[in-house]
Amino acid sequence: MQYFLKPYNIKVFTTPCVGNKDYLQKQFLRLINDKSYFPQIIETKEKIYFSKPHKLIFKIYREFLDMNIEFDLLYDCVMWQAIADNLDLLFSYKNHLFLHSGGISSNLTQLKRYEFKDIKTLQNAK
Repeated sequence: MQYFLKPYNIKVFTTPCVGNKDYLQKQFLRLINDKSYFPQIIETKEKIYFSKPHKLIFKIYREFLDMNIEFDLLYDCVMWQAIADNLDLLFSYKNHLFLHSGGISSNLTQLKRYEFKDIKTLQNAK
């Protein structure tokens, strides 16, 4: 997306949901060998392992669900945590647009993993 928006001086941010910043940059390099077209990568302060149940992620999931908005537990909730952890950087920009990149079909099995891990995670997440 940064590739197409660069001529308009629009900044794109993303976060690594699988691996880390270095891994994601290597993935971008496989697509295009010019880092000026890469989106800016922001990370969560705390390491969140892909698909591993995490209280912060479930808390975000519940907060949005309480507003009748459902995001997936694998990608979007991790991105929202990265946004929360990088507000100082993001608020230097006037306008923001969040693009939801996938569906919520994985939530059914992910929620079972959260319950299996520790039911208190579900009860104490709010």
